[in-house]
Formats: sequence, structure tokens, C-alpha cells
Amino acid sequence: MNQNSNKKSSGSTGISQNQKDQIIQKQYNKVIANQKRPLSATIKNSIHKQITTSVTKEINNQNKLINQIIHYVQVTSHNELTHAFIRPYQLAIPFLVLQA
Repeated sequence: MNQNSNKKSSGSTGISQNQKDQIIQKQYNKVIANQKRPLSATIKNSIHKQITTSVTKEINNQNKLINQIIHYVQVTSHNELTHAFIRPYQLAIPFLVLQA
């Protein structure tokens, strides 16, 4: 999945860029709040970068899985519906041939 996959529109499936940003911010705030001593801006930036990397990787994996499941459901439902409508005609053909 490419990097643009995170920039989802509101009609897309999976975790959106806005949701991802919220998750990153929550994780970052949690880590900073648990620190016993004040941190420099460099360390805070490093922490934010690490959190962003790990959250992005996990979200990409989840979005990939979501999209694979959606594809499987679409293909399976299409095949099953096609089979459901064709099956009666397949069963009727021998009787039509016998009547001819």
C-alpha cells in the first residue's frame, strides 16, 4: 500500500488521515505526560517521530487488511449472486432439450 493510501476521503474505507492524526496525538500526549522530567524540544520531536512511524505502520497494515476483506466480500458476493441466478437456468436446460 502506498503512502497516499492514508489520505482517504470521507467516503473511503479504513482509517482516515484525520483519525490517524488523532491517534498519534493521543499517544504522544500519553508518553509526554508519563515523563518524570521536562524534555527538550529535540527529544519531544524524536518521540513524536517514533510514534508517527509506528502508528503509520500499524494503520497501513490495518487498512490493507480491511481492503483485502472488502475485496474478498465483493468478489464472493458477486460470484454467489451470479451462481444463484444462473443455477435455475442450468437445471432447466436438460428439460428444455428433452422437450425439443
